[in-house]
Amino acid sequence: MPASRLSGGTATAPLVEKLSTRIASDVERRLRLFTAVRDMTIGEAVNAALDSALPSLRDLAEEVARDATPPKTSVPSPRHISKEH
Repeated sequence: MPASRLSGGTATAPLVEKLSTRIASDVERRLRLFTAVRDMTIGEAVNAALDSALPSLRDLAEEVARDATPPKTSVPSPRHISKEH
């Protein structure tokens, strides 16, 4: 069915063309992704998943490390007392 019949006129034909172009590029992207995933081994898929998760895991680890580190205090260290008097 032509775009003009779908939209009721030719005024929206550019919009229909723009949407179909956007949809086509999304479909192409999804097909490329599907092909890449289909051809992956299980190990490659696991590594890809871990690689995508690593930045957030690093951020989480840094936050945990900050929370676990005791605050530095200004308590003086014990002095060595000499036995020679």
